[in-house]
Amino acid sequence: MLSVDNLNIWLMLIIIGHTSAISYNKPKFCPNASWYPNATTFANLSVIGPDPRDIFINTNNTIYVTSVAANRILVWSEGNTIPIKNISGNISNPIGLFVTIAGEIYVDSDNQTGRIDKWTLNSIIGIPIMYTCTKCYGIFIDMNNNLYCSMYNVHQIVTKSLDVVSNALTIVAGTGTAGSTSSMLYGPCGIYVNTNFDLYVADSYNNRIQLFQSGQLNAITVAGTGSLNTTITLDTPIGIVLDADNYLFIVDQDNHRIVGSGSDGFRCLVGCSGSGGSAANQLNYPRRLSFDSYGNMFVTDCSNDRIQKFALLTNLCSETITSTLMNIKTTITTQSSNIIQIPSTKNHGTFFICLDVSYNRPKFNALPSWNPNAIIFANISTVGVLPTGIFVDTNNTIYVVDRGSNEIQIWFNNSIGPTQTIPGTFSAPLSIFVTTNGDIYIDNGQSNGQVDKWTLNAITSVPAMYVSSTCYGLFVDINDTLYCSMYDLHQVIAQSLHSVSNKTIIVAGTGCSGTTSNMLNGPCGIYVNT
Repeated sequence: MLSVDNLNIWLMLIIIGHTSAISYNKPKFCPNASWYPNATTFANLSVIGPDPRDIFINTNNTIYVTSVAANRILVWSEGNTIPIKNISGNISNPIGLFVTIAGEIYVDSDNQTGRIDKWTLNSIIGIPIMYTCTKCYGIFIDMNNNLYCSMYNVHQIVTKSLDVVSNALTIVAGTGTAGSTSSMLYGPCGIYVNTNFDLYVADSYNNRIQLFQSGQLNAITVAGTGSLNTTITLDTPIGIVLDADNYLFIVDQDNHRIVGSGSDGFRCLVGCSGSGGSAANQLNYPRRLSFDSYGNMFVTDCSNDRIQKFALLTNLCSETITSTLMNIKTTITTQSSNIIQIPSTKNHGTFFICLDVSYNRPKFNALPSWNPNAIIFANISTVGVLPTGIFVDTNNTIYVVDRGSNEIQIWFNNSIGPTQTIPGTFSAPLSIFVTTNGDIYIDNGQSNGQVDKWTLNAITSVPAMYVSSTCYGLFVDINDTLYCSMYDLHQVIAQSLHSVSNKTIIVAGTGCSGTTSNMLNGPCGIYVNT
């Protein structure tokens, strides 16, 4: 076991699992990850036109969408609600789409002859790359630069190397005849190739997901009809992606939902109302999904002519993580939201290391400046008459304390209006702090004499600290110590969140207002560095 004495700072925790060789996002989710059931509409009919099909989000969170009826690809950069690029030209009824690390866009381009073209953001015409004689309902490029096309009408998957000057295609799945045996496909759509070069196919009319292991022409059914293990019933699955742990996320088109696998099997994730529709919690013949780098899910909601964004709601881990680095195997236990616990082999007890912080700490240049004219993010109709505390986490989720209404308003990534409201039993709250695991600490000291802890999926709060006055500032440090600045008592107190007692300690101030070095006069905001 790795001891703290040999730890050094090369403990870089590559367990996060980002791979720089791929252009798409593969978030690492915890077993209990969930998404907000009510989506926000990222783009509607007036923006994308009718019949949006494929969607691709790269690791920079640039979003690409094919619009069949409008014969174009729309491109949004991160944070923009208006497309920055409209790619059209010699594109006819595009369906499949893939974007490389270099920004090259491969798109199913020709409705008549069947062709994949390569575009860049600055090009004015696409370059033919693959001729298929039929539409490519799914496109993928693996880590060896092989281009794949799923031929829905021919019931096959073909591939060619982008590094070889040749138009020769290799059949990697399907016989060319519709069927349900292990070597056959029936209307293949979405495809995905993992880093082991195993091919996953959404075999739509067979209502199953097929896994063709590298070099094999006979598949294993991993979800849906005919699967070896009990999985989930699918009805025309049409899109598929995998996360960092190779769990499946499936667009179950005719069930109007997104389903996913995990350590506990399959479950419905969004669109779980049981029927198609246009409400915020419904989908109507969805076609594809893609994740951004934050784990938010974007879905082409085809028959509603919109792109829906389902914000990641809960991603809290409580597990033992094993990391192998330089041939030394280390078992690390997750102790809290941002602490790992490593036993020392030389009787130093337990050593804690900070993994991250929950708030943003931008690095500015020597002379940063801001636009002196602000824009209004939220007004009185949204946050009430007395907005006080605000917290923005590293996922850019925004939390605001509405003191007048005794509520917490929450905006998930890039949403225009609040996507969740926490109506608490607190009275006239002033301050707020959110940890990396999503726990929300809220001042409730004025009438109730405590700091409350909420989780996003909870229906009530629990006391985290008992105080004798309003907390004008709250902070949780990297050792999970909770701080409260008591304006009226001229003190700052603290309590460990791991303590089984309710003991608090005074860390600043004497309790009397004053100007000497050990005194405070109306302390408000507080910050504890690392």
